[in-house]
Parts: sequence; structure tokens; C-alpha cells
Amino acid sequence: MSNYAIILGVDKYKYASALPSCENDANLMEGLLTATGKYKVLRIANNAAKHQIQEEISSFLPIDSTDIGEVLFYFSGHGKQDEQGMHCAIPM
Repeated sequence: MSNYAIILGVDKYKYASALPSCENDANLMEGLLTATGKYKVLRIANNAAKHQIQEEISSFLPIDSTDIGEVLFYFSGHGKQDEQGMHCAIPM
């Protein structure tokens, strides 16, 4: 079984203030997780749209879920809360 890490740092938003350190946070996390050798790492581009993120994750994770040991998702950026709970604020 393999372990997978998905890393996304968003520092520029169309409808929210910029968060200049989020891209750097994601870069540092990518380096740390890669150095452990425990994960296959997917680093998603800062400016990726929602549909691009979905496509990249779908292509990255194996179709056969019996090959997945663990999945780590790291997000640095804005979040929002609504009646359904907390959500990542990913640019549309």
C-alpha cells in the first residue's frame, strides 16, 4: 500500500484578501513530506481553478482503493463556515 499527500496553498483570491504566506507554507510542507519518503506527493499550483484541482486529485489517487494506505490533505488559505460546517475557500 502507498501513502499519498495532497498539498494546496492559495494566497491570491478574487473575492477575499491576499494571504502572502500560504504559498510558502505549502512549499515548506511539500519539502518536509517529500523528505520523509513516506508519501507520494501532489503539489497543486496556487492558481489552479476548482475543476483543475478536482482533475489533478482524481488523476493522482489510484482507482483501486486497496492500494491506498493513507491520504494526507494539507491546505493553507482562507476558510469559511456555513450551516454545513467548515470549508476551504478555493478560487472558482
